[in-house]
This record gives sequence, C-alpha cells and structure tokens, in this order.
Amino acid sequence: MTIESWIDEKKVCAKKSFEEIKTLKSVKIAIHSINSDYVLESEKYRKRISELESKISEDPEISVNYALYMNERFIKAEENIKKNPKYATEYAIQILNSRWPEAESLILNYIKYSVIYTEKILKERWIDFENKIISKQKFEDEHNFKYVINYMDLFKLRIYEIEEILGEKLNALELLEYWKYHVSAGRLPNNAHNKLLAASLNDSKYIEYFDILKVQKTQFLSYLKSLRLNQNSTIKELEEYVARTSI
Repeated sequence: MTIESWIDEKKVCAKKSFEEIKTLKSVKIAIHSINSDYVLESEKYRKRISELESKISEDPEISVNYALYMNERFIKAEENIKKNPKYATEYAIQILNSRWPEAESLILNYIKYSVIYTEKILKERWIDFENKIISKQKFEDEHNFKYVINYMDLFKLRIYEIEEILGEKLNALELLEYWKYHVSAGRLPNNAHNKLLAASLNDSKYIEYFDILKVQKTQFLSYLKSLRLNQNSTIKELEEYVARTSI
C-alpha cells in the first residue's frame, strides 16, 4: 500500500481546516500543510492525528516530520526511525536533543552520520568511531571517507593513526587538499607522503607540499640552533614549536 492510498484524494490547500487537512491524499503533504504558516498561526491546530499515527510510524521520514510538528517524541515510530541512519540522526538532533544509545550502533556504521552526530549531539570525541576507523572496519558509506577530515577539524587535532587510513583511502589530490587546508604543517604519514611524492613526478602542484616541508625543516633547525644559544628558552617552548611544525 502506498502513502497516497492512505487517505482519500483531495487537492492541497494550506488554508483548509485541520479536519480537512487530515483527508489529504498524502500524509507527507498533510504534514507539510500542517506545518504551513497559516496553520501555525493557531496552536489549536497542533494536535495529534491519532487515526493516522500507525501509518505515519511506518515511514521514518514522515515520522520525524510528524514529531517536529508535534514538538515531542513520537514513541510509536522510534523502532522504525532507529533503523534508518539519516532519520535516526535527525531525530536525535531535532527531537531528543541528546544521545540516543539505541540508535548509535546503526549510526556508527555510517561515516557521514557519525560525524554529524558527534558534532551536534556528543560534542566530544567519539572513541568508538575513531577505533572503528583505526581498526579498518567497514562502513556502509566508504565513499564518504572525506568526512573523517571534518571529524578531526571539530577538535582541531591530528590523529596519526587516522591519517594513515586517510593515506590509504584518499587519492593524491584529496591528500594535498587535506594537508594544505586542514594541516599545513608537518609531514604526513609515510603512505600519504609517498603517494604525494609519486604524484609530484607528473604534476608540479604536488611539489608545494615538499617545498613547504623544506622551509619548515630549515626553520626548525634554525630554532634548535638558537635554542642552544639562548639560555632563556625552555623545554616547553620547544615542545610547543614541535607541535606546530613537526616534520
């Protein structure tokens, strides 16, 4: 049975009364109409559509929209919502506004939604996600591996073990862009470094990475020399410098 067959067919009209809206041909259109500016002018229209909830709960997308309309949890639909990574993530963010442990095992199978969930809900490093990357477990959306860069950007950090995986997964151009726009200092892991080295034989744009590394190395050696001459320099200063320009 299709969504369209759930309710008798009628033309969409945003100014219809709540009772008329319930008889629209599509639940999806009904929810959209209920959320229209006209309807939201009056709180009296914000009430449950009890006779349709069983059908609404079968579709994760419509269920999330319905929960947004109701501005509360839609318990009846949660079992189906948590089977869909996109709408489980949206539901956690827009409705629960907190962790949803029951859905995390599914979300964790998808790089994109794991990063979004981390940014919007966890707001701290998700070690389970990092370990899954490092242990080379398979994700359902391997084509979204570049989202891992967004994850590290959230916390302004470099995770060497993850960078090694990036060296395997990304092509030379993607690695150059990662280093140029997200790192800009220090050597990449060997596999990524060698991939850029191979690419530089055929394309001069990759030489930029090696030229900057040489400059950084020269600066680093000069700093070490000045450190030996300057008794006021401290180990902490050296550690901070290495953290910024490590090669």
